[in-house]
Amino acid sequence: MGLKRPNRQIIWPSNIDSTKTRLQGRKIPLPRAIRQPSLKEVVEAARALELDPQPTEKAAKPGTTWDKTGYIEIKKTGSKIQTLKGIAGEVAKIRQRQIPQPPIQTKKR
Repeated sequence: MGLKRPNRQIIWPSNIDSTKTRLQGRKIPLPRAIRQPSLKEVVEAARALELDPQPTEKAAKPGTTWDKTGYIEIKKTGSKIQTLKGIAGEVAKIRQRQIPQPPIQTKKR
């Protein structure tokens, strides 16, 4: 992972994953968490929030060396929890846009 950098934060997908427990690395409440977010979704959400994400793929958290999910390094803008909640909200919006909406049917006269 390298040396610590001032004004940067490390975000792992498991930090906002609703399938993980707090002991497994989830840092936000379950109602705000996202089911199995991908690194790509987290990067896209961080870009939408203008956090200057720098992704590192195939990296594992020290406690779960078998699970190589990768992480992103972002610009520190405030508390990590608030940033994670913002990223989780953006991932939810991204997923909403990807769900195809049924066509609106109009009545024929």
